[in-house]
Amino acid sequence: MKDFFKENKIVSLLIVISAFICLIPITCYIIKFSGQALSDDPIVWGTFGDFLGGTINTILSMSSLVILAILTSSINKQSNAENKKNSFLLRRLDSFDQLSSYLDKIGHITIYVSTVLNENKVTKKLSDEHDVLKLKEYRHSLIEITVYLGTFRQRYGHLYEYDFYSTEYLDLLKSSDKFKDLFDTMILIINGKDNHKEIISHDYEKFTRKFDQVLKNLSKELK
Repeated sequence: MKDFFKENKIVSLLIVISAFICLIPITCYIIKFSGQALSDDPIVWGTFGDFLGGTINTILSMSSLVILAILTSSINKQSNAENKKNSFLLRRLDSFDQLSSYLDKIGHITIYVSTVLNENKVTKKLSDEHDVLKLKEYRHSLIEITVYLGTFRQRYGHLYEYDFYSTEYLDLLKSSDKFKDLFDTMILIINGKDNHKEIISHDYEKFTRKFDQVLKNLSKELK
């Protein structure tokens, strides 16, 4: 309650002024009729009640309307601010879920590609149509991941306090460029021209570690 009156100084001031104004007619009445004894006549008391009702009630009614208007405006502002905060949080959660889902997808892709390369070292050509289609699908997924990472700052940076210009995030973007070599290698695999160079290297392990660290820092803002 104390915090409310501190934040709404106008309301507090109006209450004080209203109380002061209400005391004016009562004070004037007392000064004017203080020399007379208290009446036993109900009609006199009724007249006194009409006097109070005609003065104090009018003041209180006007003050109540002003205070009500101020409170309504204050509540609307708080409600809008809360709705905006919740909207930002929901968008932040959606963007984080999408970003974090790519970490698992990267793991599946690298494991699958590594397995396919090992199985086809001798022939150096994919004979299984299923593998060809799968690799094409994964290639599109990798393109989607790199594009999402590259545009995440522009699309969702305003939702986070995280510094997307930090060395940590810039290193992640640089590390993601290593996937370009993987794209080319996958094309060669699909066309049966792969030289089976090592594509699952420490570079990708570093990339996943950096990716995981960025996700941990972003997750701190989801509470």
